[in-house]
Amino acid sequence: MNGQTSRLGICYSILVRQFSINEAAFEYWEKVRINNQEQGGLYEKQPLAIKGNIRNLTDPENEVLGFFYAAAVSEKRVFFAGIPDVELSFSDFCYEELLGRMGWQEYTPQDYPVYYYFNDQGHLRILSRDCVDCRTQGGTNSKPDYWPY
Repeated sequence: MNGQTSRLGICYSILVRQFSINEAAFEYWEKVRINNQEQGGLYEKQPLAIKGNIRNLTDPENEVLGFFYAAAVSEKRVFFAGIPDVELSFSDFCYEELLGRMGWQEYTPQDYPVYYYFNDQGHLRILSRDCVDCRTQGGTNSKPDYWPY
């Protein structure tokens, strides 16, 4: 298995919702799925005529599209971290570079904040903003209520 997303790098969460419906509702939505997925080829099935359970009381000859049903919903939040046998291979757009010949003068106020660290050899390295600020790639720095860390 191969992980192509950085979302699996530390911890990932999904909210799983399970809908319990009756057999008639299942058959209706299965026909809708088949109509939407299996069209276009010469040997494909022809679109099904999908009849719902909604009727036009004032004009019974005029068909109404749709299906009315009630569903029980259960949900559970699932966390994934350190998944065995998943090799992560993604680009985090993180790069580092040396401080240039002009030193800190290379950076204007528009460049700030400038992120840096000293590596194991004691050399100063400048980090790209994507390395340290998840907001540049659509993230947030507000912890959700459900987050365990």
